[in-house]
Amino acid sequence: MIVLLLWGLSDILVVLAVRRAGASAAFLLSQSIIVLLYLGAGLLIGMPSLTTTTALLVMLGGILSLAGTLSFFKGLEQGVVSVLSPVAGCAPLVTVATVLLFLGESLTALQMAGAGIAVLGVLFSSFRKRDIFSLELKMLERGAAYGFIALICWGLMFALVDFLTPSLGWFYPLFLIKAAALVLFMLYFTAQNGWQNMQWQRMAAHWVWILLPLIGVLEFAGHLLYGYGVSIDQTALVAPIAFAYPALTVIIAHLLLRERLDGSQYAGVAMAVLGIVLITV
Repeated sequence: MIVLLLWGLSDILVVLAVRRAGASAAFLLSQSIIVLLYLGAGLLIGMPSLTTTTALLVMLGGILSLAGTLSFFKGLEQGVVSVLSPVAGCAPLVTVATVLLFLGESLTALQMAGAGIAVLGVLFSSFRKRDIFSLELKMLERGAAYGFIALICWGLMFALVDFLTPSLGWFYPLFLIKAAALVLFMLYFTAQNGWQNMQWQRMAAHWVWILLPLIGVLEFAGHLLYGYGVSIDQTALVAPIAFAYPALTVIIAHLLLRERLDGSQYAGVAMAVLGIVLITV
């Protein structure tokens, strides 16, 4: 339940941050805090040794994490949170499909039903009722396209985390992937003269400098608690609750940001959340 609260609240804070500071600045500062917190915890635990293959997989995960998170932030900057969060939150659907195809895992009947419900939920939440049967990309709700990119990238990234966990443990895969994503972003940002082009005036408000580190702390705490729950064999209890966090995000967006959806879209959000809960059971 704590993980649900942390991740659900984090999405709303990201909305406030990116719409004030921009996606690039929000990514740079919030992810830097996450990596620093991971690094501090890692120094206490001890750093693992990496093989060449593992390092390459971590780098691939970093690319996927970077693409997914930047897409998510960009979508929140200009899109509808109540649509984007449930769509991106269906990333476990891609993760499950990937491990099913490449790692030889199997699905229960309940998980297969959850996958179908989640797909329908994403479809219904991404289109207004009048446009749902046209399925034209131009009719997608604002931000939904970015949500689909985040869904695919994060889903593949978590499949890599699943693959790396037996050799690195539950803590290090996500830490190393987040660190790789931050390094890649800073290299790209520097090459594109991003520091000179950064619109620092957009970050003049003091609350932005409080909000961005807070996002990093909430996301890190959520990952840490989720990982701990998995490590003590409580996945069946932790995962369904934690991955229902988009429901909380939608509720807060409705109350705080005054977002309104069609009835079919609210039904789609509920279906997407239910589907992900069933997949992670």
